[in-house]
Amino acid sequence: MNIKCVANINSLLGECPIWSSRDRCLYWLDMYRPAIYRYRPEDNTNEQLPLKGPGYVSSFIPRKNGGFVLGTSAGLVTYDESSGHTSPFVDPRDNKDDTVFNDAKADHMGRLWVGTYHESEELPNAALYRVEPAGDFTAVIEGFICSNGPAFSPDGKVLYIADSIRYTIYAYDVEPKSGSLGDKRVFARLTKELGFPDGMTVDSNGGLWNAHYGSGMVTRYDPNGSVDFTLSIPAPYVTSCMFGGPNLSTLFVTTASSDANGTKLTPHADLAGALFAIDTHFSGLPEPEFSG
Repeated sequence: MNIKCVANINSLLGECPIWSSRDRCLYWLDMYRPAIYRYRPEDNTNEQLPLKGPGYVSSFIPRKNGGFVLGTSAGLVTYDESSGHTSPFVDPRDNKDDTVFNDAKADHMGRLWVGTYHESEELPNAALYRVEPAGDFTAVIEGFICSNGPAFSPDGKVLYIADSIRYTIYAYDVEPKSGSLGDKRVFARLTKELGFPDGMTVDSNGGLWNAHYGSGMVTRYDPNGSVDFTLSIPAPYVTSCMFGGPNLSTLFVTTASSDANGTKLTPHADLAGALFAIDTHFSGLPEPEFSG
């Protein structure tokens, strides 16, 4: 597979790539700068969008009626990309003082699923929250140290989510209409050599693609949890991945050049913090939008 760097901007913590079929571009962010970017494959341009919001920005989800929802240090906020303005939406965190918003995804019913991590990555105080379009929320999974993901199977009946510090990706059966979860099961365990399981996405065949932070790899897992293959990325701190492009066959990969505290990492590769694009023989799925 052909791997190329499409935006070498040395982001501190590149995260949350989201493909917009409507805009024909990839949105992604730098959590600690903070900054939101829009990459257009058709002319190979990467632009920084205006942002007038508080603190860090960790997640970025399109809204069905336009605009976006961001996970920030001040809670979940709505965001207008043309003006950069944000407005408070809701903050579901029980432990606001020591937990930080992380990855988020919308499901097929238009709900938002957003995870957190313990700020010093030591205590199991983090959770995954399900947020309804009206703003009602539920802590559906608790006890995480550092949640990452989430991702849903093509039929929306399986939720995948990682606890990175525990080197484990879990799977839960989902009742799509209600959003209720079944029992937890281990989907895949990583090792220190493979790195921490970070952001993830699912292809149309049900394969789970997971970014391994610290080892410079992305692994595709079959739906049964077995390893299909692993891609080497020319940057050590791989954070997330998402399919995009005209046929949803390009895998975009975000990377970091700093740790969770914004401290520059060593060894520091020349392409750490870059955005990569990989032509694959797989296709992704249109990304659901939040109905709120």
